[in-house]
Amino acid sequence: MKKVGIILTMLFFINNSSYSENTKIIEIRDKILSLALKNSPKILKVLKEIDKTGLTEEELINLYIELLDYYIGEGGGEILCEKITRLQDKVLPFLIEKKNTPLKPLEKYKNLSYNSIEERNIKIIDMIDKIRKGIVAYAEYPASLKKEVIKELKIIRIFIEDYRREKGKLPENLDILREYAFKEYGYKLKILNPWGQPFKYLPLDMEKYVLEAGSDIR
Repeated sequence: MKKVGIILTMLFFINNSSYSENTKIIEIRDKILSLALKNSPKILKVLKEIDKTGLTEEELINLYIELLDYYIGEGGGEILCEKITRLQDKVLPFLIEKKNTPLKPLEKYKNLSYNSIEERNIKIIDMIDKIRKGIVAYAEYPASLKKEVIKELKIIRIFIEDYRREKGKLPENLDILREYAFKEYGYKLKILNPWGQPFKYLPLDMEKYVLEAGSDIR
């Protein structure tokens, strides 16, 4: 009997902890959706600071995926998209699963629900595509963005030189270079800049090429 009592106590503790965690997700979800219903600008602040709520990465993913059933405003949607694409491959299987899942809006937030799966999935498909290309969809470009672009240009250049050394010629384009980087090294080379536009690459001859991201970063 004593053993049974201990097991029941442990099960209660585990279930109670799980319930508390779920309650936390529910509270944050309801706060976000309530603000979206009111069309309140406060939703942007709540979404920006969502990482500071104490939720684990797994809980954040669950929350983000659930929110995808709702239109939470243009600005709110952009912040959510950035949060999701920052997680890259960690969130990819959940996005794919969500894409194939029916809409499940809560009754009290039905006004925020998308009209169809197809309408909702436009954003999901775009995020899947961005993640597969290694892109973070920035809602607001950070002050350090230029540094990030320059860093990516350096990485691309390293792979161009490696390709030339191994193949005896320059890659014809960045798509070929990306395939080479992944096949040879398992590296997901970013060939789009953080604005979602292709880095510009032009082979001039065997020795020279132009590589740039915008007119001021070359």
